[in-house]
Amino acid sequence: MRASDPNDFHDLDAVLGSLDRPGRPEIIPEGSEKSLALKKASQDGPEGYQKTFPQLAKELNIKAARSTIERVMHNHHNIYRFPPTQPKPALNMYHKENRMNYAYWAIRMDPR
Repeated sequence: MRASDPNDFHDLDAVLGSLDRPGRPEIIPEGSEKSLALKKASQDGPEGYQKTFPQLAKELNIKAARSTIERVMHNHHNIYRFPPTQPKPALNMYHKENRMNYAYWAIRMDPR
């Protein structure tokens, strides 16, 4: 398709807009059934919250790479999952006593 007037910006813009997008097509386009199913499954009660995006995709028989699934959730639905942090180690008796001593010291240092 050619622009009828190469100097007319609107005509050129229309031609460029009508061209197919080059490159490989999206595996999961925005607004597709797969994208919406992933969003629904990720927000479907405690089961959805506790599973990773790739686990949800596997349950829905969506074949795509982990990075693709995460990108779809981030870009299409603005949903993020972060890996759980490591639990803090419990305080041993030595540290508990030091914390109590500090608390008593802080109470005695009341600036009022």
